[in-house]
Formats: sequence, structure tokens, C-alpha cells
Amino acid sequence: MAFRPDTHRTATLDRRDAVLDAAIALIGEGGIEAVTHRAVAARAGVSKATTSYFFASIDALMIAAMRRVADTIIGEFQQLTAQTAGAIPDLGAAFELITDVLRAEATTSTIAQFETYLHAARRPELRPDVERVLDAFEQLAGDLLESVGAARAAAPAFIALADGFALHRIATNRSRGDATMLQEAFLALLRGYHPSLIQ
Repeated sequence: MAFRPDTHRTATLDRRDAVLDAAIALIGEGGIEAVTHRAVAARAGVSKATTSYFFASIDALMIAAMRRVADTIIGEFQQLTAQTAGAIPDLGAAFELITDVLRAEATTSTIAQFETYLHAARRPELRPDVERVLDAFEQLAGDLLESVGAARAAAPAFIALADGFALHRIATNRSRGDATMLQEAFLALLRGYHPSLIQ
């Protein structure tokens, strides 16, 4: 019998992705407590044994789901950076592009991200995984800031500001004027780090 490792691997990764997407949806809709192997399997259309095969515990599944959300956002920012390298006329234009990416993120994914952060706050053993995700965000934010001549040191505050706006947006469903306010807040933040850059 011919062995098709590439086909088998692709199918396996597809099932794993389906499990993660189901977990993200469940966390976004009902919180961490909504995530069980049975519920995820039903949502993903796979057997319960499949979810257990990929993730031995709910914690492992939850952390992997958070990383999937983070990887999606990071990938979008990396693509943005590559497409606009050397072509952004000013910081205002740069922040307009960044804001568009942040606001385009699905509400369910954003809720799942914050639910995971809160869960890790109560479970210290999970905090290193959250810290790795935040470190990746800060590294990318630093790269973006440097690309427009801004101070890399502003990256942690930049991410905290973006997260704060995202949290308010999903908690209140307030979107009118949100993009403009976020861009103005980014610029105000950078004035504190690099006054000569922004007049």
C-alpha cells in the first residue's frame, strides 16, 4: 500500500485547526467554562478522542487557542509591515493602517484572547504562556514603531493601549469614533517617548 505522508499530515493539521477554531468560538461565546473536550469535539465535528489526542488537558487546548489568535494577528501585522515598508508617508498614515488591522479582528477571537489572559491571572502556572504571547506582540510593535522612526521603548505601552481600546470595544459595542480616538491616542503616547518626532 502506498503511504502518503503529506496527505496524512495535512488532514491531521486540518483537524487540529478545526479543534482550535472550535475552542476559540466557545471561549468567545461562553467563557473558559464553556470549553470541554465534548463541547469542542461537537463544535469541530470530530470525535472526543480527537480533541484528547491533540490536547491532553483543557489548559493545553486553551493556551494553544490563544496562540492561534495571536499568530493570526501577528501574521497580519507582519504582512502589513512587508507591504508598506518605506511607503508610509507619516505616523498618522501608519497608525491608520495599524488601527484598521486591530479593528478588523473578529470579536469572538478578541474575547477569547482576554478570557485567556484572565484565566492565566488566576492560574500562575499558565502565565509564562501568556507572557510569551505578549512578548511576541511587543516585539512586533517595536518593529513597526522603528519602521516609522519612533521609539521602540514605547512598544509595551503601545500594546497595552491597543488592548485597552479593544477591551472597551467588545465590552460596550462602542465603535463610533473609535478608530480616530485610537489613532490620536497612539500619537499622544509617542509624544511622551519621542517629542521631536511628532509636532
